[in-house]
Amino acid sequence: MFRLALSLISIFALTACDTTVPEAEPQTIDLQYCFTDRGALDYDAQAVLLACDALLAKSDQISSADLFEGLYSRGLTKRELLDLEGSESDLRDALELEPERDDVVRMLAWTLREKGDLESALILYNRAIEMMPDDWQGYLSRCVVLGAGLGRYEEAVSDCQQAISLDFITDDTVFFTSNALNKIGSHHDAVELIEEHSDKEFTSARVYEEYIIALFRLSEHEKARRALNAAIDEYPENDRFRGLDGELKEKTTLE
Repeated sequence: MFRLALSLISIFALTACDTTVPEAEPQTIDLQYCFTDRGALDYDAQAVLLACDALLAKSDQISSADLFEGLYSRGLTKRELLDLEGSESDLRDALELEPERDDVVRMLAWTLREKGDLESALILYNRAIEMMPDDWQGYLSRCVVLGAGLGRYEEAVSDCQQAISLDFITDDTVFFTSNALNKIGSHHDAVELIEEHSDKEFTSARVYEEYIIALFRLSEHEKARRALNAAIDEYPENDRFRGLDGELKEKTTLE
């Protein structure tokens, strides 16, 4: 009886001392999440990246279509997460699989532009325009690279005006076109462009600034003053407008 009691005590002691934690079940990754809608409310870039990594790890087991979509999706996701090197690599691989996909060409060009490789981006935008000559996106993007990026403003004006001619009128096209026009001294054209589209609510701070600068260069000081007052009322925290206010006051005082 005594020996039985000791045996039971030993068993209970061993059981109590066994602190082994059972291994967790490996988390299952939904590979299809790699292809999820980026506009979905539950969109999670990190989760998409994990799903694409898992999918592409099986590259020898999936179709070429899924391989392309996986690379493209991961390239876009890495761009969102500011991994531009990784984005470029995936987008180049995707483009090798589908060289006629103009959207991949544009996305790769955008990534290169963000990396500061403007000449390479320009080559790709040229290619995108050749592929889709009636698509405003290529012209606007090339306008930005040529003007704001490379300082080739006359060429930039041509591209931005082409985007506008394709009925793509936004704050972006009005701003970049008027900016390029001001850079080459075509202030009348900049004023006309902005006034022509002023009814479309293009009253962003940057468009206001180009408008005021153009009027200032044309010595239309009263008109510039009215525009500047309106801009200050709408954007009271904008220091640039306060600087222009000082310049305009100095100019009119000297006159």
